[in-house]
Amino acid sequence: MTFIVISLLQGACVKDRDLSEPEITWKQPAVQSRYAVTDTVDVDVTVTDENQLVSIRMSIVNELLVAVTPSVQVTPETNTYHMVTTMPLDNIHLASGTYFVLIVASDGTHEKRAFREIIVDELPLERDAILALMFSGTSPMIFKYDGLSVDTVVSPAMSDYSGSAINSWDRQVYLSGSVNGPVQAWDIDSRTLAWSKPGHLNLPWDTYEGVFSNQRTCYVMMTDGSVRGYDRQGISTYGVSFPTAFRTVMMAAHEDDLVMIQKGNGALRKLVMIQKEGTTGYQEVALDMEVKQIFSRDPDHLMVFGNENGQGMMKEYTISQNGFWEPHTLDAGPLYDAVQLNANTYLISGNSGLRKYTYNPNSLTDLIPGIMPQCMAVDISSGEVACASGKVLNIYDGNTGTLVDQAVFPDSVKQLHMLYNK
Repeated sequence: MTFIVISLLQGACVKDRDLSEPEITWKQPAVQSRYAVTDTVDVDVTVTDENQLVSIRMSIVNELLVAVTPSVQVTPETNTYHMVTTMPLDNIHLASGTYFVLIVASDGTHEKRAFREIIVDELPLERDAILALMFSGTSPMIFKYDGLSVDTVVSPAMSDYSGSAINSWDRQVYLSGSVNGPVQAWDIDSRTLAWSKPGHLNLPWDTYEGVFSNQRTCYVMMTDGSVRGYDRQGISTYGVSFPTAFRTVMMAAHEDDLVMIQKGNGALRKLVMIQKEGTTGYQEVALDMEVKQIFSRDPDHLMVFGNENGQGMMKEYTISQNGFWEPHTLDAGPLYDAVQLNANTYLISGNSGLRKYTYNPNSLTDLIPGIMPQCMAVDISSGEVACASGKVLNIYDGNTGTLVDQAVFPDSVKQLHMLYNK
């Protein structure tokens, strides 16, 4: 009799024990369904368990299982739950690739994860607008042309100016003062001040030489030789110092490096390569020209454009050899600006008009004779080139030179920036 009672009790314990994890049955999405960014993913799943379900959480994750959309979570309080919902792919910065709809279900004791693979195509890069810098007295102004109209973005009361830069990802434009003016970040869409760093703190050192934007960081070049980096909220994320005999006056990005053009006393100039995460330059070379533009041609080469004693120059810098050579001489007179269409093709503004240089085959030919834009910017999404001459902005097809569009600004344009959709 005792044996029978014990056996019955043991059987009851086994029956009450939670031995299984939740079961997840997919209906939607289908395996490897394809979506574009801004699409909506329809999800239809049924979750069952022998006991009451405590929670079900759903998100879209990348291949590292990092969530790329906000999670959706429910508390079923039942042992069967049919979940039908939608997950918008509204992160415009998602890259093309493989992602997963992740379901995590729990009954309080066991947790079950189930994945459904989907393919996402990124949002195509498109130009939203062209931003133009001009001046009202000594104070900079930024205007925007979106293909329809010219509008003011920002007109801050700055007493002086040294540079500007744009961050399309965070929709910010940066302005730097010089001796007295601050560094400011402006939100392009709301036209409000995002953050500001004061100038004129410790003359002559705590003043500004210019700004540069890369990978969501605003780099501020200081007269004391340092370079400081700030995020979209104005929080310091980077800092590097150089000897005060040289100060950084221009920057560019190349692979995982920063390229800095530094100026010393008199005509002394040098090009310095520094890793983006580093704090010291790993190589440098003397320069004999005032640099206007720097472009990456391939992992081992930079194309450098500028002027030497009033004469336009184009040089190639070989990183592995730490040296320059001149692939082609330019026409007599100064170089006003240059843009890169691709690794092999460059447009150069000078006294002979707008000319096209190709690296291979090595040639310099007319694109649009007779125009001498003082500043240019290339739309990398379309290959169109914005050229400013005085108040007039002309937009050309970069390959054919065909006029595509035109706009007129209130004053003479000094610098152009492309604002993209992401």
